[in-house]
Amino acid sequence: MNSHQPAGSAPAPLLSKSMACLFGLALLIPGALLAADMAALCKGGAGWNQIVEQAKKEGEVLMYSTRAEADNNRMMAGFAKKYPDIKVRSIRLIGNRIIERIDQELKAGVPTGDLLLFADQHWMADKLKTGALMAPCGPSTSLWQKAEKFYPDKELVPVGNEPWVLAYNTNLVKSKPKDWNDLLADKSLVGKVGLNEVNGLTVAIWSDYVEKRAGAGYFDRLAEFKPRIYPNSAPLTQSIIAGEIAWSPYSLPSSIEPLRAKGAPIEWIVPSGGTFMLQRFALALKAAPHPAAALLLLEYSMSPEGQDIINGNKQGLTVAPGIKLDTELKVDLSKVSVVDQTKYETSILNTWTQKYNKLYR
Repeated sequence: MNSHQPAGSAPAPLLSKSMACLFGLALLIPGALLAADMAALCKGGAGWNQIVEQAKKEGEVLMYSTRAEADNNRMMAGFAKKYPDIKVRSIRLIGNRIIERIDQELKAGVPTGDLLLFADQHWMADKLKTGALMAPCGPSTSLWQKAEKFYPDKELVPVGNEPWVLAYNTNLVKSKPKDWNDLLADKSLVGKVGLNEVNGLTVAIWSDYVEKRAGAGYFDRLAEFKPRIYPNSAPLTQSIIAGEIAWSPYSLPSSIEPLRAKGAPIEWIVPSGGTFMLQRFALALKAAPHPAAALLLLEYSMSPEGQDIINGNKQGLTVAPGIKLDTELKVDLSKVSVVDQTKYETSILNTWTQKYNKLYR
């Protein structure tokens, strides 16, 4: 019997594990009732300071990310230097593994990840509907005002942004292209064009978008050039550098810039007809085991320092109007849009797989 329970009284009802955790959190943060309510503290003058102090008490934070290990490590090192009292870790999970792991953890009621960094908009839309995410509330949120075109949902922060571009070998392509169709008139480049295999929804959406921008017959005209099909962008980029192909309409600057900086004969353009961006979002789970630390790491990723780590060295660009980075990609944002992937049915994957097979096999 509890030593504080009066004799003869009924036993006090046991708190569920989740309620006990929330009750403990409420004691640590004055005025907080639920982990999801912590964002409300930021509205007060001392609110964010309370979040920071609670994050230090939690003492650790775990990020699940689809980015490369080296990229994750740079971000973890920057955060650890700023907040040495908090142990920070990251786990890289490729493709659907990040979704499968989080869903399994949430279903079992034992989440271990605090912050997620990835790009699957369908999964995110579902979590928005169920109210599973915390909105950022730190000081850097003011720097993201008027970014609605690229940042429509406050719980989904597009911390990494990179436009799809046209890439070409500068030794083989003598006249710099400006738009998607510019190289289709050069028949000397037959057999010298590369495309990515339609091996996922992203490539199918890219194909659909480009066809709308470049014209309905774009991919039919590409067939005249007998394009080589690559399993992913890495060997495609290497083939451009080696001169095996002269150009490709499917590329990302982050795969080109490190090689170009070493003297590789490769360049890229944002087509004047417009393109869209690959966006990687940071989101904090309400069910995070370290919710305050999750918000703190989210804040760090939104800050000028965090944005420089994520998008600096020409790895991407920030869409926060209040942040200017010296080494981000120099892109005219008026030529760049974002795509709501949730508007696309999964059948588009079959449509474009069949079209590629018909045109290029």
